[in-house]
This record gives sequence, C-alpha cells and structure tokens, in this order.
Amino acid sequence: MKDTPRYIYQIQFDIVMSKPIKERLFNFNRMIIDTLKLAQMRIEKKYPFLTYPQLRAEMFREMYRNDFSPDKLAEIAGQIEAFWEKKME
Repeated sequence: MKDTPRYIYQIQFDIVMSKPIKERLFNFNRMIIDTLKLAQMRIEKKYPFLTYPQLRAEMFREMYRNDFSPDKLAEIAGQIEAFWEKKME
C-alpha cells in the first residue's frame, strides 16, 4: 500500500503505541497466526490434495520464495517435507 500518506502511518503508529505492551504483543501474535492461517487456506484451495508434509513444504516455499535461490528453496522445502513425513510415521 504505497498510496497511504505518511501522516496516516503516523496516526496508526500513535494508536498502536498508546496500547499497553501486553496488548500490543497479543495483537502482533494474533496477526502472525491469522496470516499463517490465511496462507494455509489459500494453498489448500489451490492444491486440495496435498498431504500435511507437502502443505508444510509449500507454506515454506510461499513465505520464503524471495529469500532463497530456487535451488536452495527446493532443497529446504524437501527437507521440511521429509521431516514431517518422518515425524508422522
């Protein structure tokens, strides 16, 4: 959202910072959980037949696709999938 004026960001920042630290941490944690759930729901809709290990690997690919080279991303996703497959035996 690059069209939001700077003063609006400042108002939002002031509102957040006026809350007690405990409430800010709770809201931040909730936001992370909700973001992960939305990503999972989107992936499950796109690939409805994924196993749980495949879903975990796909979530990693989705979240870190810009942080690793394609080869490294595939390697790590494979390791994540193998980890969950072994854990679920």
